[in-house]
Amino acid sequence: MKLMARPYLLSLLILLSGLAPPAAAWELVADRLFLNTYGTLGQAKLDRDNVEVRNGREQSIDDELRGSFDNRAGLQLDYRINSDWSVTWQGLMFKEDGSYELDTKWAYVRYRPTAWFSIRLGRFVTPFYQISEQRYVGYSQPWVRPPLEVYGSENDFDYSDGLWLSWTLPFTIASATLEMFVSHYEKDSSGVSFEISPIVGVVLGISKGNVAMRLMAAQLPIELDGPRVANLEGLLQQPSAQHDYRFDADFYFYNIGFQYNDLRWLMLFEYIQNRVNGHLYPEAEAFTLTAGHYFGELMPYLTYSKRSALNTEPESGLMGEANIIANALITRRKTGQTSLSFGVRWDVIPGVALKGQWDHVRTKSGSRGIFEMEPDGHVNLMTVVVDWAF
Repeated sequence: MKLMARPYLLSLLILLSGLAPPAAAWELVADRLFLNTYGTLGQAKLDRDNVEVRNGREQSIDDELRGSFDNRAGLQLDYRINSDWSVTWQGLMFKEDGSYELDTKWAYVRYRPTAWFSIRLGRFVTPFYQISEQRYVGYSQPWVRPPLEVYGSENDFDYSDGLWLSWTLPFTIASATLEMFVSHYEKDSSGVSFEISPIVGVVLGISKGNVAMRLMAAQLPIELDGPRVANLEGLLQQPSAQHDYRFDADFYFYNIGFQYNDLRWLMLFEYIQNRVNGHLYPEAEAFTLTAGHYFGELMPYLTYSKRSALNTEPESGLMGEANIIANALITRRKTGQTSLSFGVRWDVIPGVALKGQWDHVRTKSGSRGIFEMEPDGHVNLMTVVVDWAF
C-alpha cells in the first residue's frame, strides 16, 4: 500500500502525544478527537464498446461493469486542542494499478479566535466548486457522482497547500461568508515539473432560509519546466504561428452556484468558466441544473448538463511537425457535450444511501466530450452506488 499521508499523520500523532501525560492521554483524546468515515462502492458501464471514460488514476468506465472509477473510502480525524485551535486530517483511499493508495486531501491547523473569523493553514481541497468540500462524500450529494461536464473526470489537481481565511459578514437580512485563499500546487511527472503558484481566490457565500448562493473567482499562474517542455515550446513559438502557445500562462476560473432545498424540493444550479492568456491550454464553460422531489426516503431527480470548449480554433500558421502537434492539442481539448440524467436516491438507513443513475450523453460534432475518443452517436452511462457517511 502506498501511503502519501505519512508526514501529516506523524505530525498529528506527535502533537496528540505531547499534549498530556500518558495516564491522562486517552481521556483527553476521547474528549477531543472526532473520527468520521465515508465512502462509495458501485458499478458503472457504458452501452458502447468503442469508447471509455478515464480519470487521472487511469481508472475507466467502458462496456463492462466496473467499480474502480467511483469506489473510494475516506477517513477524517479532527482534534480540538481548545476552543480556538484544532487540527484536521482527511485521507482518501482508492485503488490504482492493482494497489491501494491513501491520498491526503485535508491536513491543516485551524485557528478561530472569534465566532466570525477563522484561519486554516496547511492542505485543503481548493474551493473552486460549489461542493468542493464534499466532492468525495457521495452521501452528501443527490447524484452518483458530481456532473462530469462541470467537475470533470480528473481529480489529480483538487487540493493545494496554503492559507484560507474566512469571515462571517455582519449582514442582518441574510447569512454571508467571505473567504480568501492563497495556495500552491506542484507535481513532477515524466521529467516535467508542473507548478501552480500562487493560487489566489475569493469566495462569497450568501444564504437565507432554504436558499443559498455562491460566487467564486480565482487566478492560477501555471509554470511548466523540463527538457521536453523546452523543446516543444521552441517548436511551437514561431513567428508564423496564428496563436500564442505559451507554456507559462495565467488561468482565470469563475464559479456560480445556487441551491434551494425545503426538504420537499431540491434544486441545484452551477456554472463554471475558465479563461487563459494563450492558446496552449483549454478554455471552457459549463453548467448543470438538477431538480429533485422527496417522497419520504426516496428522491427521484433529473439533471441537465452542458459543456462547451471555447478556444478550439485550428492552427494554420505553423508548418510540418509543429502544425501537426498544435492541431492535435487543439483537437484533444474539444470536449463539448450535453447530458440528460435521471436518477433515484434511497436513504436506506441514516448514513447509508443507495443510488441509481442513467446518463444519456451526446457529444458535439467533432468532439470527444468526456470520452477518450469521439463516439459514434450518443452514449448511455448506467451507474449504481452505495454511499455512506458516519
